Amino acid sequence: MKAPRELEEEAAALYRGPLHGFVAARNARTKALRAAGLRELASAVAALPKPSAAAWACDQLWWSEPACIDELFAAAITLRGALHGAGDAEARRGPTQGYRDAVARATARASAILSKSGANVPVPTQRRITATLEALAAAGAWPEPGPGCLAEDLDPPGFEALGASPLVVGQPSAEHAREPAANTNTDAVEIARAREQLALAEATAARRDEDLERARTTHVRTADEHAAQRARLDEVERRLAIAEAALAAAAADLNACADAAALARTAVIQAEGKLRALAGGD
Repeated sequence: MKAPRELEEEAAALYRGPLHGFVAARNARTKALRAAGLRELASAVAALPKPSAAAWACDQLWWSEPACIDELFAAAITLRGALHGAGDAEARRGPTQGYRDAVARATARASAILSKSGANVPVPTQRRITATLEALAAAGAWPEPGPGCLAEDLDPPGFEALGASPLVVGQPSAEHAREPAANTNTDAVEIARAREQLALAEATAARRDEDLERARTTHVRTADEHAAQRARLDEVERRLAIAEAALAAAAADLNACADAAALARTAVIQAEGKLRALAGGD
């Protein structure tokens, strides 16, 4: 079951962030969602596990260099087509080497990203990165909640994951493969590979469309939040203006009362002087 788009967006924002700040960022986002009344989404975000170092490195490779992941997936599809085809070991050698090269490049880039973050990247961690990348390539897709949101290391796939049997039994030998009769399957193999490439292109396009839709949704949500904050700010400014006007009026009243009090005191002094004058005349 596909994760809700809201959860996928929340997870993407967390998993593409720094590894050392994951827990704090997750807790802060959970608190904000609960404050906004989105308790179900907040609970789902709170349940997102902190990624392992290897999983985080693979996530970062997706967010920073998606073409590297696409190349790996494409190499896996090509190898799968070769393993399914009627070619001999020589025909499979190129796709096999291409796949190994793609895995090596992706592992090197992911390891470099992890090292750049300040983490140690010992050989066991590099092996877990390789195994996880191979598992992703074999599946041809990311697990939920979505691309670049992997939390755990994945087990390395066997030959079965790429569509081959563990033991390649019954495959034509190199000698028989060179016979004219074996060439009758060439077109079928090429068609199968072309279909695999088309499937990869369509899957890549679909992922890019999903990325675009997530970006649009985030933009709309951010714009709505900005508008709401702007409205609240406008209301605060309006109330502040009213309060300042009331303060100015109160200050004017205070000044008027002070002037009146001064006049009254002057009148009292004058009256007292007149009274004393009258009293002295008697």
